[in-house]
Amino acid sequence: MTEEKQLLDHFSPVVLIRGLLGENYYWLRFQQILEQTLQRKVVLVSLREQLSSQTQSCADLVETFRTQLYEQTQGYSCHLVSLSLGANVALQWQHQFSDEIKSVTLINPLVIDREHRWHPRLWWILLKILVLSVLTSSQSRRWFKRLSAWPGLHPELTEMTNSLALRCEPLVKQIKLFMQSGSSFSPKGSLQLLVSRHDHWVHSSLSYALAAKWQVPLFPHLSAGHDLALDDPRWVCEKLTDWVTHYD
Repeated sequence: MTEEKQLLDHFSPVVLIRGLLGENYYWLRFQQILEQTLQRKVVLVSLREQLSSQTQSCADLVETFRTQLYEQTQGYSCHLVSLSLGANVALQWQHQFSDEIKSVTLINPLVIDREHRWHPRLWWILLKILVLSVLTSSQSRRWFKRLSAWPGLHPELTEMTNSLALRCEPLVKQIKLFMQSGSSFSPKGSLQLLVSRHDHWVHSSLSYALAAKWQVPLFPHLSAGHDLALDDPRWVCEKLTDWVTHYD
């Protein structure tokens, strides 16, 4: 075993969870940047890849991801970092297995729990998602380029969004799954929120409302879009370094 691998395996890993059409490649280079910054293993899990006919609840997803985590790290203890709808899984994971989760970071979270499911801004977001499912490929590409505040800086996005309109069916299943979960989360103290002021998908007011309700710290980015880890990975890594180190 190399000295570098020993170092990576010594600390609890970070698990990255995306929502929506969140195939793992949508993290682009962020996984590698974060791994190099934190000097620990970073594990990717994908909601879309796990939405099988057997998935009946958010708790089912958590169990699947815990199995994936153990297979890759031989342990369950970890730090969770989620984007958008992935926040629902991260919060459920912490709720069910709080002794395993050292910290949670929610990036531009779209939380569909018992208390927030009727928020008017939430329903506007869900309406946009449903509209997306019936758009043509060219129209959906224009929508998904808005995940970044500066899509021109990420030419990889153009190639990856060529067939997005054909992949939208899992969106409805994700929304239905989280709406049916009925969870009302009461996060623990090791939770922080990172929010983009220029998020065109999830309005920042939703994150501010969650932070106020849960009494947890919130750090705003003044210029990035919804995909904050894509737009400013160094800034996100800086916030994660402080948080993960504190709770390790």
